[in-house]
Amino acid sequence: MLSIKGKFIWLIILSIAGLVLAVSFSANAFLDIKYTSYIYLILAGLGMYKLAHVVPYSILPRFFILVYFMLYAALIDVLFYGKVNVEYGFFLVRDALKSSFIQSAIANIALIGLIGLLIGIIIATFNYRKPKIVDETVSAYKPRKTLSLPVFVAFGLLLTLVKSATTSSKTIFTQAYATNISDSFSETNVFGSTITYLVIGFLLLLWLDIEFTPKKKTRKIKTRIYLVFLFFHVIWFDILRGDRDTTGLIIAVFVLSILNIKYHNFIEKSQIKFIRKRAIKRLIPFMAVMLIFFVIDAVRNSIAESGYQSSRVGQKFESIYKNGTWFGGFSATVGMMQEYKDYDLEFLNGQTYIDYVLSIPPGPVANFIGYERPINKDNSPSRWYVGYTVGGNSPVVVHFKNFGAFGVLIFMAIFGYIIARAEVFFRSKPSFWSRFIYGSLFVVSLHWFWYGDMYFIRIMMMALIAYPIYNVIVQVRTAKTI
Repeated sequence: MLSIKGKFIWLIILSIAGLVLAVSFSANAFLDIKYTSYIYLILAGLGMYKLAHVVPYSILPRFFILVYFMLYAALIDVLFYGKVNVEYGFFLVRDALKSSFIQSAIANIALIGLIGLLIGIIIATFNYRKPKIVDETVSAYKPRKTLSLPVFVAFGLLLTLVKSATTSSKTIFTQAYATNISDSFSETNVFGSTITYLVIGFLLLLWLDIEFTPKKKTRKIKTRIYLVFLFFHVIWFDILRGDRDTTGLIIAVFVLSILNIKYHNFIEKSQIKFIRKRAIKRLIPFMAVMLIFFVIDAVRNSIAESGYQSSRVGQKFESIYKNGTWFGGFSATVGMMQEYKDYDLEFLNGQTYIDYVLSIPPGPVANFIGYERPINKDNSPSRWYVGYTVGGNSPVVVHFKNFGAFGVLIFMAIFGYIIARAEVFFRSKPSFWSRFIYGSLFVVSLHWFWYGDMYFIRIMMMALIAYPIYNVIVQVRTAKTI
């Protein structure tokens, strides 16, 4: 971990660099794309290795740096070719990237965003104080009531039935992805997104319920049942329909299972061997699921018509760093910079953030009262650059379109602060609630940074709804406590 002095030094360096780059960007004076790309790659690596070392074995800030880095991983091309090469994809993207102005603008704004993220992470760690350890053999977590086994099973079945009711019966083997029309009551797509996040939130709570179950035998039974439910959700609701909604949940469960509540959440040296052993045991199945999701992304649009084509998957792997879902955020940035270059970009001066607030009511509620939200499935920041992308987005796009380069620097710093504070909260105040918030940020991580800020708002709403409901159910019928 950085010392207080080291934090101040890095904060000053990054702040000056961010301000200089933002001022220069505003004057259309870009740092050379080669230097910018090198700095971006080095700073992302340094951030994950050192600057995001908020607490021992801090994972959340490092993971978010990785998620952000992937948005602009196409800049790796600059190291080999001197520019970003896109051989396939949308014509508008390939055509726009012929402009050196657009390439340089993307590299510079990506770097400004990364600097802002790191500034926020560093600021969030200044008041962190490691809790005193009274007894290393006793968990820092207080025992709490959990669901009885029958209620646990019933809860899992209910979540599966609810999710099934809002999922199309068509699969990617019978109909091309994104053309599915549900024959369930989600046909109007009013409930789909809301239900998906509530179901995932409750599934996360069920995992935490397992962790806090006092009896080892009951905990093992619950774990096996949970894995059956999770496997069914991954296969039936995601893979067969070309979706990957459970990706964040799998990541959250993977991380939380490593940072087991048996041990202090702020982790002592004596626990590192245990943590590494758990991580290695879980890494292979975790990576296998991530690989399947990546393959599904490559074939989901064509498998119904032409079957599985290994060439499509091979094409994805040839340049994996610029062929994943994250490239949608890069493409949206290309569209924005094309607009900026042509002097067609109209700054919104914060209107998007007002729209965020006005769009807080969930779809079912808004439809019931006849309220039209400013941001909905047909009108959202992810739809600004259709033609460049089919729905991907980057946090950089919203902040830049509202307040320019300075908006990117400031709001990404706010994001970094929120993320790092969640890590500090998780480690310094071990509790069921802190683990739930920590896991929820992993759940939303990819959607938030690759599709839009509304997903972050939705996950926080989900947490505030799901947690009290779970507690009520626990009070009605509980397992024995320690």
